[in-house]
Amino acid sequence: MLALWHGLGEIYRTRLKDVSAAIAAFEVAAGLDPESPERRRVLAELYRLSGPATYPQAIAEHRALIARAATAAEMGPDLKTLLRLFVEMGSLDEAHGAAAALLLIGQADADERALYVQYRPNGVVRAHARLTEEVWLKQISHPDQNRTLSQILATLSVAVASARAQTPKDLGLKRKQRREVATDPSMSCKVLAYGEAVLGISTPEVYAVPEAAGEIEVVNLKGVTSATPGLVLHQGMFEARSDLELAFIVGRTLATLRPEHVLRWPAFVPTVAELEIAVRAAIQLIDPQPAGAEMGGGTAVRQYAAFLERTLPPQLREQLAVLVRRLGPTVDLVSGLARWARAACFTSIRAGLLLAGDLEVAVRLGQTAAAAAGIDPADVIRDLVAWSISEGYFELRAQLGLRTVNLDFRGSAPP
Repeated sequence: MLALWHGLGEIYRTRLKDVSAAIAAFEVAAGLDPESPERRRVLAELYRLSGPATYPQAIAEHRALIARAATAAEMGPDLKTLLRLFVEMGSLDEAHGAAAALLLIGQADADERALYVQYRPNGVVRAHARLTEEVWLKQISHPDQNRTLSQILATLSVAVASARAQTPKDLGLKRKQRREVATDPSMSCKVLAYGEAVLGISTPEVYAVPEAAGEIEVVNLKGVTSATPGLVLHQGMFEARSDLELAFIVGRTLATLRPEHVLRWPAFVPTVAELEIAVRAAIQLIDPQPAGAEMGGGTAVRQYAAFLERTLPPQLREQLAVLVRRLGPTVDLVSGLARWARAACFTSIRAGLLLAGDLEVAVRLGQTAAAAAGIDPADVIRDLVAWSISEGYFELRAQLGLRTVNLDFRGSAPP
């Protein structure tokens, strides 16, 4: 059947020059074999040839091809076609995004480079709205982040954090180093306040230790009733660096403070292996027999389960029970958590790109962060390029008032 529809499409396309009929035949063929990039590329070209009415479908096909590309170099032809389609449709912010991606992968010609340079902002473009949780999950969170695993980790976060929480004094932090983000005049605190306003993530206690090497350290602070993350700003946040770089660092860091992400910081849970033990312990706490029989027990899991039993309040145990049942007994936690942790890193880098609005800065600094998590720098390029030209990304920019090709907002700095 597939060969029949493909052959029929080729007859209409190459012999009869009937674009509409060829589209109809190739749509059926693509539905029967959605993983074929060659067939998708033919369909994308047919949509383009059909005229402006089907440009949106052509754009969708090229975006899908870019998302599936094995290397950044393979993205080039589709990015060039996207740019031309965006220009013809008058979607100049999208065209600028495609030009930025082409420049990043080294395939921009003189005209594409000129378009990028002409409309590249001189600094951070201010957002005029705030992200909602629904928008975060739909448009920023990486699709490889298992939603149920994220919810389990968020539910466990406060209890697990309490095991290693320390007072500011224990960490060598002094009261005079404390900074009030809302009123502190330093650029780093201004960008933190801006990031909090846009991403909807509360800034925790912030300390400035400019003589220490590094950028931002997330610490695990012992509060009056529970553990809470804190930020320690190091030398890199006070050096003469661009607001674009500061915005990326802040966006990525704030994303990692979300309840489902915070346990990935070493001050909370040092390794993914221990994170796996914590999740196994949570499952054993709710359903002891499957955990011991199918998932493996061990002293570490039993000890962690006993700790959770002491520290998790009843309402969170009820919530955890629902999530454990949703996760199911057959999940492979070893590969599942590794995949989740990798995706969580990409999510935080995406948040940095959103706040900074500069693909080159996001890739350069994102690759450094990803390397610490054992992620290939080439994977950062592929993920950010695909996301930076996606429909969801431009919808998000429009919602926040971040369109680059809008001269009223060019060069604006955070408040």
